[in-house]
Order: sequence, then C-alpha cells, then structure tokens
Amino acid sequence: MRERGTGAREKGLDVVSPHPGNKFWDLSSRLTGGVFKLKDLPWSKARSRPMKLRVLWKDQSGQSTVEFALVLPVLFLAFILFAQVALILHAKLAVAAAAREGARKGVETSNRKEVEEAARRAAVGLDRSRVSVKVEEEARKRGSWVRVEVEYAAPMIFPLVKNLLPEVVVRDRSEMRIENDRRS
Repeated sequence: MRERGTGAREKGLDVVSPHPGNKFWDLSSRLTGGVFKLKDLPWSKARSRPMKLRVLWKDQSGQSTVEFALVLPVLFLAFILFAQVALILHAKLAVAAAAREGARKGVETSNRKEVEEAARRAAVGLDRSRVSVKVEEEARKRGSWVRVEVEYAAPMIFPLVKNLLPEVVVRDRSEMRIENDRRS
C-alpha cells in the first residue's frame, strides 16, 4: 500500500526503492512515499497466507511458457496438415498436366500404349505405380474426341494425417478433338 505525500518516513515505516538509481523512480517515490516492505505493514503478519497467495497469483513469469506449451501441438498439427494439402495440390497439378499430355498424344496416334505411357511420363514428381490412365475414343475419324482420364492415389506422408484424413484420390480428365484422320 502506498501513502500519498512524504508522511511515510515520519510514521517510521521503511521505504524501499526497487529500482535504485532510477531518476524517475526516485522522483515518484518522493512524491508518493515509496513502496513499503510487506513485513512492515501492520496487517501483513495476521494475514500472511492470503498475502502470499495474492503475490503468487500476480506473479505471471511462467504464463507465456504455459501458453506456448498449450498452443505448440495445435501449431504442429496445422503445419503438418498444411504440408499434406500442399502435396495434394502438387499432385492435382501434375495429374492435370498428365491428362492433357495424354490427350495430345491420343490425337497424334491411335496406339493406346503410347497414350498411357505419355500420360505417365508427364506426371512429374508422382509415383508412376500409383498413376492409372484410362483412354476413351470414339471411332477414329476427323472431328471425333479423345478423352484421357488420369487418377492418382495421393499418399499420406505423415502417419498422423493417415488417421485424420481419408485417402485422397486426385482425378483429372482432358478431351481433345482429332483434327486429322491418321492411323499411325
């Protein structure tokens, strides 16, 4: 407790400066009478336990550590999910490019093996054993369509994500029109 004015020294109470040498504190302690030691206050001995609890309650030195410990697992999980979603988006882009390349090759040739192989080669950065290619084409003549569908079962890299998310299958389909009627 503080007492206004300079009467604290006159009453015989010990005035302690927690910041010795600080000019601002010295000036404010002269104006307000300073800070008293808890043991010198008349009511502190009779109620020492509640005073200690109040002092401990106001002590917040470990608060940020506890908050960080509580938030860290959530941040870690968010980072892992973000990384997994980024890998799935990469797979989506690669599958789209593979379908487009397969359709382009399907327009050039009627050989299904070449179309499937071109689509698999275009799936850059993906496990080719997990890529499946389906080729649909009408009777091969000018103006007909070639459709190539590519599917990729995206692996879950982090074991924790395997339990949270189902397996993701990324699909894309591309169609192109046959402009010439070569049968090579």
